[in-house]
Amino acid sequence: MEDPADQPEFYEVPEGADVSALPPGTVLRERTFKYYVATMETSWDVTQLLYVTTSALGVLEPNVTSVLHPPQETDGSIVAYQSFYDTSNPFDNPSRSIAGNLSLGGLIPALENVFILPALLAGHSVVVADTQGKDANFAAGPAYGAALDSLRAATAATTTEPRFGRASMRRRSSSDSLVWRKAV
Repeated sequence: MEDPADQPEFYEVPEGADVSALPPGTVLRERTFKYYVATMETSWDVTQLLYVTTSALGVLEPNVTSVLHPPQETDGSIVAYQSFYDTSNPFDNPSRSIAGNLSLGGLIPALENVFILPALLAGHSVVVADTQGKDANFAAGPAYGAALDSLRAATAATTTEPRFGRASMRRRSSSDSLVWRKAV
C-alpha cells in the first residue's frame, strides 16, 4: 500500500463533486491505514474522511477528519477530540501528522496522544478533525462546523460503520454532556 503521507490527492475534492450543493457531513473520500504517532507506524487502524463542512464564514468547504479505532471491541461510543494545534501551515494539520507526515507544527498532534490513547484503550473511537480547516485558518473565528460535521461524517462513512455503526446523539441524563452512542 502507498504511504498515506504521499497521497496529496486525498485532500482534493473529487472531480464532479459540487461541495456547495452538499449537506455538511457528506463524505467525499475515505481511506484506512495504520495510525502514525510522530512518524512511527502503529498496529492500530485509522480511517480518514474528506467531508463537507461549514467554514467560519458560513461557506461550505471540504475538510479532513481522522477516526482512530480502538485496538479492541468497542461499544460504539465516540469521543470527539479537538487538537490544540495553532498554525497557518496546512501541513501541520492533525490529519497529516496522523498519516505520517513530519513537520515541526505537526508534533503537537503527536504529543496529544497523552490525551487520546486513554480513550482508545477504554474502547472508544476517537474523531480528530482538522478544526482550522483545509487551509489552516489560524485565528479565523468560530470553527464549530469542522467538529460537528466531522461527527456527522464519521457516523455516515461506510468504512467506519462496522466499527461503531450508525450512531445517534443523546443525553444519558439531564446533567450529562452530549455523547454519541451506537443506536440501540
